[in-house]
Amino acid sequence: MKKGIVMRLEVYIEGEDGPAHDFSQTGRDVLLKVLRSAIQQVDGAYAVRVRKVEPVEGGDGDDEDTEDFDPNLDLLATTPPPQPPPPTKP
Repeated sequence: MKKGIVMRLEVYIEGEDGPAHDFSQTGRDVLLKVLRSAIQQVDGAYAVRVRKVEPVEGGDGDDEDTEDFDPNLDLLATTPPPQPPPPTKP
């Protein structure tokens, strides 16, 4: 029997970005890149489609909703590579 389900996913994305740049677009781009990679890893006869990616109103990390964010509860997570220290001026 063929079945389907819509799942909701809450993702918190954090990183450096220019002060005037729209971080919601950066977050969307990052999430789509992660999801594209993850979808390629699905085994079996399952079809996975991402239908909508949109920022949460007020979800900029400055509201109380992120206070209970627990990084140990991640189902899918990436860790950015370490950044080299900035060059020092002589």
